[in-house]
Amino acid sequence: MQLLVVHQDPEVGEGLCDLVRSYAAQQVEYVASNAAALDWAQAPGACDLLVLQLDAPGIDGLDLSGSLGEIFPHLHTFFLPAYAATAPPLHVADSNPFPDALHLLRLR
Repeated sequence: MQLLVVHQDPEVGEGLCDLVRSYAAQQVEYVASNAAALDWAQAPGACDLLVLQLDAPGIDGLDLSGSLGEIFPHLHTFFLPAYAATAPPLHVADSNPFPDALHLLRLR
């Protein structure tokens, strides 16, 4: 499985790549903008999962997802919402947003 991470902050983007490499042993690449992602997509190969910011400077997640979806017809997309690093986390009593562990191999 080939993953592409698109995030304006290299620390976050590379961190996500490291996480995927260590826990899922999948191929993953990082780019920092829509333009870089479209350039990456021109190389031979496929992309199975796109992990990207929904909206950030140089990144329009909806537009990029649509463009890459035309190139890679079986593409799955996971959007990262905008967040403030200083915002307190939201806690909802008695909830579990991920009842089952996320398993990247099951996304195929």
